[in-house]
Amino acid sequence: MRNAGSPAVPGDLIFRGMTEHMQPDPTKTTTKRGARAASERAALDDAERLFEQEGGIPLDEAIAWVESWETPNELPMPRPRK
Repeated sequence: MRNAGSPAVPGDLIFRGMTEHMQPDPTKTTTKRGARAASERAALDDAERLFEQEGGIPLDEAIAWVESWETPNELPMPRPRK
């Protein structure tokens, strides 16, 4: 509903005004993506280094351990192996 004193605004201008703030800033988006990709790569590198140094835990043992939480027969944390 339009106020009596306000001028009519074409619908496409209203739509553009409402959605303008939704358009991503390409410089910020690229920077955020680049930072996120670098962060994810650093985390993967750390995980690979840790695996090479200490080994890993077999998935079935990790699942069994987590599923045993808050049960009367809670399992100890599995140990990594090479």
